Amino acid sequence: MYKNIINQTIVAKSIAIVCTVSLLTACFHEKNEDANVTSSNHYAVVTTNIAGVDGNTGSGDVSIISLEDYSIDNTNFGTGTDTTVSTNNEHYYHLGRTPEGNVTKFHINNPENYLSQHKAQETNDVSSNPHKLIVKDENTAFLIRYEKSEIWIVNPSAANNETYKTGSIDLSNYAGDDGTPEATDAILIDNKLYVLMQNLDRNNGWIPGIGYLAIFDTDNDNEEIDTNSDDSTPHGIALSVTNPNEMDYLETNNTLYIAGVGPYSVDYTGGIEAIDTTDYSSNIIIDRTDTSIQSFGQTKHVAILNSTRGYFVGYVAWQDTGVYSFNPTTGEIDDNPLLVNKDISDIEIGPLGDLWVANRSDFGITIFSTVDNTVTQELISTGTVKPSDIEFISVEQSN
Repeated sequence: MYKNIINQTIVAKSIAIVCTVSLLTACFHEKNEDANVTSSNHYAVVTTNIAGVDGNTGSGDVSIISLEDYSIDNTNFGTGTDTTVSTNNEHYYHLGRTPEGNVTKFHINNPENYLSQHKAQETNDVSSNPHKLIVKDENTAFLIRYEKSEIWIVNPSAANNETYKTGSIDLSNYAGDDGTPEATDAILIDNKLYVLMQNLDRNNGWIPGIGYLAIFDTDNDNEEIDTNSDDSTPHGIALSVTNPNEMDYLETNNTLYIAGVGPYSVDYTGGIEAIDTTDYSSNIIIDRTDTSIQSFGQTKHVAILNSTRGYFVGYVAWQDTGVYSFNPTTGEIDDNPLLVNKDISDIEIGPLGDLWVANRSDFGITIFSTVDNTVTQELISTGTVKPSDIEFISVEQSN
């Protein structure tokens, strides 16, 4: 299906061109500045779905895109309509959210046949709505479950459900009156697990409460790190933005950037918040209470290239979003959008330093240069289904 070896000569020439342009514009990809891209094959793993029409059942799949030639395979295992994906090394994990409530493991070279499938909740329990799987090592991973007040510690190499769950992390201090903190995203940094929680009030129209970022030391029996001196509050970082949706990490300045949607109303309490992982201090980068920027919409997704260039998705209304570039240090937003009036479900910085955009309006993926924000790959079609989430896999070559 895919070539196993990248043509190193072609890639080397391409990289030389990119580096030359980057030097001329003083723009570079800080996340991967030490990566040797000629030593790996890169793939994008994209979940796709489409709702049913006229009573027909909706459907979904996973599309695999080779970064060697941007060829795409849109017909693989087949999935439900509410899905997401997590990746680690040569494997990707398909998360069936609601109603499936399961985690299915694949190898990138065999996307039509799964290696294992495990339930994400106890037997006969309702779907836990898994949102993220963070793999620490071959036998340890953390399963973030949106509908539950605990994270599952699991063995991603387990042969059956009986040996899959190995422990749990309690989030009940953040759960509120409705019993769940709505954990939505997570990342592992220096073996510390950062967990993002929305804290919505389900009993009162899903109004956002105080969002939190909790931190657990996975090298010390998953003990929670106390980030404040107030014994009357949870140990986590109380966020200034509300309804946090996702986060991205920039290693070169030890900073997490969190996109807060805020309520889907005229209450402008969203934005982008930066958390310094060295001292847990916080800084609002984009403040949606500023009336001058409210026309960009609510900040739903964020992708950070380096300390001077990042991107966010501005949500104006259902299926009406835009993609904007901004300066993660100053918060200045470029008035020239990359896309507008589209249904954008995800944005990600790719392994080669470009911006990938999941465009549901046009059933495909568009790739932009992060040097000048121009289109470098026109729409890569996902066929009859719409793209949802994008993750990447880099497979090391044998020398």
